[in-house]
Amino acid sequence: NSKKSSSSSAKGSSPKRNDAGFDGFPYDAGRDVLRLLQLFCENHYNPLQNIVRECGAVTGTVAYLWDSLWLHRPQDNRVEWRCDGANAGVVAQAFETLIDMAQGCEGNREAVAGSRLVTIVNDVLRDSAATRGEMTARRQEKHVATIVANSMLETSGKQKQLRKEDVDNDDSDSDREDGMDDSGGDPS
Repeated sequence: NSKKSSSSSAKGSSPKRNDAGFDGFPYDAGRDVLRLLQLFCENHYNPLQNIVRECGAVTGTVAYLWDSLWLHRPQDNRVEWRCDGANAGVVAQAFETLIDMAQGCEGNREAVAGSRLVTIVNDVLRDSAATRGEMTARRQEKHVATIVANSMLETSGKQKQLRKEDVDNDDSDSDREDGMDDSGGDPS
């Protein structure tokens, strides 16, 4: 049975879509995987964040987010917006995961910035809820999407500020290698 459904999907029909997810992958499982990736990146532990990026989890998370929000229709080569109450939790978790991936890790931030994330954030922020029951879920998605955008800008601004401070400090510091200033105290 599973071979039959996967072969019909491979022939160009659109993925099966219901409240359980798409292509048979339940949203709860997707949310759990994304939460695990988020936990890997908490506290800015660079070796683990680098592993997450090198194994493709950063770009994979953006791709999963894209696939959760858009449905490609091969019969007329269109994409269809499908953000609804069923996938609101996984969309919010994907954004939260990307926030932790990007914060504190320059390589992950560059990987996220080089992806379709800006388009996704724009689409989520411009979307309006179809029903009153979806308003809370949509507000949550928009809130987290705004935090993602802010996180990208904030991290970028901090990196630029740190680079400027490093240049300024290099001009005024002595040539001591022990990290101490000339007065004998710690420079920080």
